[in-house]
Amino acid sequence: MNRVEKIRCGECGKKDVTEQNVRDQWGMPWRDFPFVKVESDLVLPMCSHCGNVIIPASAVDTIDNALQNAIQNLTKTLLSEIKKKHGLKLVNIAKLTGVTPEYLSMLLNKKKVPSFQLIQLLTILRSHPEMVPELSTPWHLEMPTKNLA
Repeated sequence: MNRVEKIRCGECGKKDVTEQNVRDQWGMPWRDFPFVKVESDLVLPMCSHCGNVIIPASAVDTIDNALQNAIQNLTKTLLSEIKKKHGLKLVNIAKLTGVTPEYLSMLLNKKKVPSFQLIQLLTILRSHPEMVPELSTPWHLEMPTKNLA
């Protein structure tokens, strides 16, 4: 822990600010997410007296990337667990969530960031499948066939 000179905590007014790794112990609202916890190493000034994290302007992009990475990791985990637990393919998950299989593929490959609402829906699919009647009746997941007559 390096002491940060000339920084006074905006919360308590003390000059007891040190650089600390906030991994797994700090988070904040991000985009439409009410709270995202930082999962990667991120060193920020923190008040040793009250625990307030000070966000310097120079760290904004780094913090944004860390929070985005946490959401992307969560999304990949949720999709992988749903596929494994329910034996579903991306096309089936897409039908249940109202997004395209291509979009889900981009989420799995961390090329896109989902909305908070999609994360909530994926969490329900993973943790409470009884709330999704389509999962108990697999024939609803089949693609409709065209009448060729």
